[in-house]
Amino acid sequence: MSTQGSSECKASPQRVGTSALIARHCNLPQLGLALTAIGLAALIQASLHFAVEWVSADVKPDFFAGDDATDFCEKRVREGACLRQPLQMNSRCLGHCEDDHLTSHLKERTLFDDLATDGDCRAVLRLAKEAAVLGDGYGGDAHPFSIHERFLGLTPANAARWAVAQPPEARERWADNAVRTFIALARETRKATQAHFNSTVGSIGELYDDYIHLSCREAEDGEVPDDEHTPPPKTFIYADNCYRQGDFECIQGSPFYYWRTYSAAMFLHSEFDEEVYGGRFHYSSDWDGSKTTTVLPQCGRVAAYNAGPANLHGVEFQTKGRSCMLTVYMTDDESRAAHRDELEEAALILEGHQDEDEEVEDTASKESFVNKFYKTCARSSFQDTLPDEVAKTLPQYHLELDGRKMLVTEVSAAPQLSVIDNFLSTEEMEHLIRLGQPFLKASTVFEQGQLTIAKYRNSRTAWLSEDQVDEITDRVERRVTLLTGLNLRSAEQAQIAYYAAGDQGRYEPHFDWGSTDDVRRNFYSLETNDTLGARIATFLIYLRDVPGGGHTFFTETDLMVSPKAGRAVFWYNLDSEAFGDILTRHGACPVVQGDKYVYTKWIHEVGNMHLFNAASAGSESDRDYLQRDWGRIAEDLRNLEESDDSPMYLWETCEARRSAGSCSILDEWEDLESSCPGICREQL
Repeated sequence: MSTQGSSECKASPQRVGTSALIARHCNLPQLGLALTAIGLAALIQASLHFAVEWVSADVKPDFFAGDDATDFCEKRVREGACLRQPLQMNSRCLGHCEDDHLTSHLKERTLFDDLATDGDCRAVLRLAKEAAVLGDGYGGDAHPFSIHERFLGLTPANAARWAVAQPPEARERWADNAVRTFIALARETRKATQAHFNSTVGSIGELYDDYIHLSCREAEDGEVPDDEHTPPPKTFIYADNCYRQGDFECIQGSPFYYWRTYSAAMFLHSEFDEEVYGGRFHYSSDWDGSKTTTVLPQCGRVAAYNAGPANLHGVEFQTKGRSCMLTVYMTDDESRAAHRDELEEAALILEGHQDEDEEVEDTASKESFVNKFYKTCARSSFQDTLPDEVAKTLPQYHLELDGRKMLVTEVSAAPQLSVIDNFLSTEEMEHLIRLGQPFLKASTVFEQGQLTIAKYRNSRTAWLSEDQVDEITDRVERRVTLLTGLNLRSAEQAQIAYYAAGDQGRYEPHFDWGSTDDVRRNFYSLETNDTLGARIATFLIYLRDVPGGGHTFFTETDLMVSPKAGRAVFWYNLDSEAFGDILTRHGACPVVQGDKYVYTKWIHEVGNMHLFNAASAGSESDRDYLQRDWGRIAEDLRNLEESDDSPMYLWETCEARRSAGSCSILDEWEDLESSCPGICREQL
């Protein structure tokens, strides 16, 4: 076991003042001739340097009036600085924070032994060997740190999906049992962590699973030669809920997983396994990994720790064989626990459970439907599903708005599905992402009359509030209004969704309008509590390119739209008679590399009932579907002047809207009077 570096009187590469080094690392009587050599001026300068840095770290200046340095450091320990400011403490109060302890109250770290039997470890290791996916947990990158070492991973739900796809004899003999063991070990790891820190730290409350991952690293090509020509790469040091800034800071904020509070890693192999070398977990007291404390691996041993900067850690480079760990990342914020129910989901998958809200006739057909979704997604993960040579064979229209040249491709006419490229600029997309990032929480769906975190949706979302409205958000909504011709007064607040490759962000097939049993119309305004009606249309915008996966898959029509920065997708959810359109069922394919940000605007019936009147008057062939005449829109946009304050129902004349009955509908009358003053006077 390696331990924290020596506290001898020696220079540190992190500091520049020789006197400061001596003042920090040596007792005052040991200064001796060093003071004479350095000189009083240098000592004063170093002391001032020392003082300024500690004042900036929220330290009271009375220490510099004569308090003993040891007493000062002990005071900082009592104030909790070992946990809150561990990097500064390592620099200024070396040896006071139990950095070389595997179990420490100051650091909030501990070890559990015997949480798994040898049989448990063998079962999960076999599962990893058979089912783990290259690059899982690293955005699809199998070699994130070195070409000599590759990474594989597996989540409980994906392990269960893999098991049910195996031949019956394999499931009965070992596969199902291995997944159940995986589930049980993850659950026991969380329970032990929660119980320990509730008893030692205080009432931390309940912990929820944010991410559960069986991760393996293996030496590429068997064994990596250990000589001067192929030195192992430096171990990457990190924290689980913050990112590095300089030498002494770890920032808890977006886009990192700042809501995670505790982590726990279970080892599945022994230190004395002759087939494995490397892959050992260790704590580090600095970002450079110069002072580390290693946890010797042992089947069933768990290293549990506070997820913050007090427990910087890393894993040694794998030079022989394969080593695996089961890691559980936890949070005390239930709303942000993206995988809160994954263990239950995995168990239900093994049992052949059918979701109540899944519109498939029986368990067998449901499994076939969901499997088809994932298999189709996997085949298309790295494909552009709308290349130029394909797009040119479809109806296309060139539009120009706000100085942006957009291209609309109508990929389907029945129902109409339109892809609009170059809808947003890079500046606009990054601005929307920045607005949403601080407020991202585990996504919810509407089930049985209430919002809930669903096991079939794995993403984080944020709703943009009225307080966040600015010039750019107004510009985006104006474009949506002009291109769709729809009234956004009854639309929901814009939603920013984030899907990460690290946890295979996805949303299984669903309808935006409700379920096959009923169109959901009980949406209400948050401000007025007025009924908004059903979601008549969806306007979705991809805010970044996605290197792998993340496609939007319309399962009933077998249409796949690949995510591309600035690309918008627009479709109507209801048919011409206001019934839900079965053909609009769609899902978000798992992100396997990179990450995916999406802006979505759901537009409702209220204020847009004129669409159904227009559709009923259309040609016989068009009556089943709501349609947007993009050729006409392109022409109208060419005639649109920047100063023109167009009505919200763009392209409909005042008289046409009055004839369609808008004056008789309160919400539509208000908008009609606003854009066409006096048009409804005769009917008042």
